[in-house]
Amino acid sequence: RAACGAFSKGGKVTLVISGDKVNLKNYWSGSWTSTWIIDGDNNISGTTKIRAHYFEEGNVQLNSTKEFPSTKLTGDIKASVAEHIRQCEQSLHLALGAMYQNMSEETLKSMRRVMPITRSKMEWNTQAHKMVKQLHTK
Repeated sequence: RAACGAFSKGGKVTLVISGDKVNLKNYWSGSWTSTWIIDGDNNISGTTKIRAHYFEEGNVQLNSTKEFPSTKLTGDIKASVAEHIRQCEQSLHLALGAMYQNMSEETLKSMRRVMPITRSKMEWNTQAHKMVKQLHTK
């Protein structure tokens, strides 16, 4: 679902773009909301709020807010607004993708337990450990 709206107050135009997706069957949901303000001098600034929630076998959430500083629009204002929003949101989307890629390749790997000195995986079968202990005691 997505929606957008524009309204004017006090010589400023506010644009709101929002979308959300809920997939309870697969245990996730998320939303993206951007608010952009254009003042009387054709300066645009904005805020994007992102929420993602994954809750199968745990509860993982991402809540992120990105502020975009004021930028002077030039040329055709309508086209400039659309292009500026597209560029800002695309750069944020790419940065989030890179963050997730780095998270799976680096961050989560660094959190794992290092292999023992023997360089063999730990056998977590307790019955096997009991059997080896019994063999060594005889």
